[in-house]
Amino acid sequence: MIKKFQNYLFEFKSEDIKLVLTGLVDYFTIGFEIEIETSKERVKGLKDVPRYESVMMYPSRQNRKMMEDFKFCFPNFYQKYKNRISFHDDETVLYGVEIVNSVPSGMKNFPSETLKPFDNVKDAMEYMDIFFKDFKNQKHWKFSHRTSIHINIGTRDNSPINMTKGIIMISDEEKSGFVFKGIDDRITSYCGSIKQKLIDMFKKKPIYKLLYSNNIKEIENIIQKKTIDLYDFYGGLKSEMACAKSFGIIFKKNYVEFRYVGGENVDEKIMREKLLYFCYLVYLMTSEYRNKEYVRKLFSFINKLK
Repeated sequence: MIKKFQNYLFEFKSEDIKLVLTGLVDYFTIGFEIEIETSKERVKGLKDVPRYESVMMYPSRQNRKMMEDFKFCFPNFYQKYKNRISFHDDETVLYGVEIVNSVPSGMKNFPSETLKPFDNVKDAMEYMDIFFKDFKNQKHWKFSHRTSIHINIGTRDNSPINMTKGIIMISDEEKSGFVFKGIDDRITSYCGSIKQKLIDMFKKKPIYKLLYSNNIKEIENIIQKKTIDLYDFYGGLKSEMACAKSFGIIFKKNYVEFRYVGGENVDEKIMREKLLYFCYLVYLMTSEYRNKEYVRKLFSFINKLK
């Protein structure tokens, strides 16, 4: 796996993989949102009902039937993780569920929930390995172009996130970016390159202070502000750490949501590769790691705008 990483992405070296797996094993918090669907025939008798974006499923008769079917098809996964997962609606999967690392806060507070992310990389990997083992042993639930697996990564000490460093260092080029390796069908309006959109925006409306400044903090603040404006333009929420659904990366206050993984071809190998890479990116965003490389790439990015 290490050789494949290095052949595809020069910047992600073997020592980075080793660092994530050993030196940073307890550095991260990691949560998943797994969207998966079944067929209408499998849950026949259920009426078509409106689905909402990532809202905890109300335990109606219809929803219970779907949840019980999932439990039956994923027995090992459900038995091991039933106390740290919840079933959510998702507007993209009419006959399906979204499995989230959270637990309900009780019917009195429905649909309030408490997040239950993993606090080390190895436990997060085991979670996905067990899921995919059950997935391979059943035929009724599937992934499709409508489904995705979101990976939410923060740090245990809630370290500040350098949004600009994440944007500059992520390999999200739509023809060669590592985030799309093995899942190139995910290059859609929902997972486009944030870096390219920023380049297009800055070229359309140049900011001369950005083009000729040597002050790293000033440059970072300009790019972060414009990223928030970009998210807002594409339908996100205008806030300090903006979010949107037109890109594969969303910056939240205490974590980063990676939305790239999904489609019909996703498997445990792809999940492991992407999880390691996204953890590496979050470490870059929350530390001084590879700062010289970051500064070089930052000014290379600015040169593209001239």
